[in-house]
Formats: sequence, C-alpha cells, structure tokens
Amino acid sequence: MGLRRSKTRGFTLMEVLVALSILALSYGVILQILGGAANKAALAGDYRRALIIAESQLDYAAAIMVNEDITDSGVTDGKYHWQVSQRPAEEHLSRGLAIRYTPVVIDVQVSWANAAGLERSVNVSTIRLARGNAS
Repeated sequence: MGLRRSKTRGFTLMEVLVALSILALSYGVILQILGGAANKAALAGDYRRALIIAESQLDYAAAIMVNEDITDSGVTDGKYHWQVSQRPAEEHLSRGLAIRYTPVVIDVQVSWANAAGLERSVNVSTIRLARGNAS
C-alpha cells in the first residue's frame, strides 16, 4: 500500500504572517497601556510624596506659630521645593474672639518637575489660633 495524502491542508504563509502581525499589534497596544499605567502610578507617587511634605511643613509651622508674617522655604530630597508662609488672618475672622487668640493663616506650597520637565505643585492651607497679646 502506498502513502495516502490527507485532504486537510495547513496554514498558508500569508495566513501565518497576518496572524503574527495581529499578535504584534496587540502586544504593542498592551505594552502602551501598561506603560501609561506605570506613568500614572509614578505621578500619583510624586503627588503623594509632595502632600506628605506639605502636611509635615504645615504641622511644623503650626507648632512654632506666632502672630506675625513669616516665610520659609527649602528643598526636600533634592526634588521637592517647598515654601511656607504664615500671616495673621483678615480682621473679619478675628471678630468675636477673645484678645488672647488671633487666627493665623498658614499656606504651604510644594512644587517639583516631573520626568518630562513639567512643573507640578501642591498647595495646602489652614487657619489656626495663635496666642495673641493678652491685656
């Protein structure tokens, strides 16, 4: 008996090339999506770190708070530039308070440049009561 030829055929070269190109395009799209997610995660990490620095500077300013204008600035981790300003609140916020206490506004701004060189910033503000001049 001789060898029988099967009636089924395999894939043609063109079908294999089309399948490989679809696979390559899908792989490229998936990599692009994952790369975008990694960039967003890095940006969220930068904002989280900047917010931690801002809250830390805000707490420090509140701890040493006085009833006068003060400005301080610095750099943390060689990347995050922060500036703290403290000033007495407007007169209308002080109405009705005992002379012993004065509302003080504390503003903190943290700025940094991301990997693409774009300037980003976080601003945090609060109003705290400072001891005033008791009569």
